[in-house]
Amino acid sequence: YAGIELLLAEQKETVSIIKNLGIDKFKNYFLYGAFEKSTSEISSICKISEQDVKKIIDIINKLAIQNEFYYPSKIYDNPKIRYYKIAKIEKDKTGNLIISFFSPQFVRGKYIILKNAGKSHFSQ
Repeated sequence: YAGIELLLAEQKETVSIIKNLGIDKFKNYFLYGAFEKSTSEISSICKISEQDVKKIIDIINKLAIQNEFYYPSKIYDNPKIRYYKIAKIEKDKTGNLIISFFSPQFVRGKYIILKNAGKSHFSQ
């Protein structure tokens, strides 16, 4: 996670904006509701500049890219269909299967798990 720590250290101003914004607004408008409101709407609701909104979105995108380096997708591209690794399936302490998404923005939506030739695929 050294790459992520370095990225956050380089983005101290944006991290400070996020801290001042508060965890609830950050989650609601940047992580879980990322595609529901425009930059200007988020700016107005959160009482920060549109430039600051863009800075926060940029850092989230950079973190998502860093995440792909730590958890690279092992699914190969087909010229007709593209797959992206967005989650992993794990067992919790009690042995139940859980889906761990690599980015909170992927939690939204409906997913169907298709099983094909021994490989499982998510479909939204």
